Amino acid sequence: MNVVLDGRGMTDRKVVHDELKKQLMLPDYYGRNLDALFDVLTERREPMTVTVTYWTDMEVQLGAYAAALLDTLYDAERENPNLKIVVKRES
Repeated sequence: MNVVLDGRGMTDRKVVHDELKKQLMLPDYYGRNLDALFDVLTERREPMTVTVTYWTDMEVQLGAYAAALLDTLYDAERENPNLKIVVKRES
């Protein structure tokens, strides 16, 4: 599974988690926070690449939450050999 998250549309935490739930096809019980994101990503068994584009835009819009999100994605990648995270500052 290959997923592309467009950072330009990530304007606040609610939008971030709505988009993550939709694009990553997360279960209904997904708690819409970074701890829950880590949990569901580390439970995945099928290969998945998550590419985040326009990272710079996301940083501007979300501030410190963007950095926390990136840390969570990379932490999940370290825990789950089936997960690959790619971050692009632009497209």
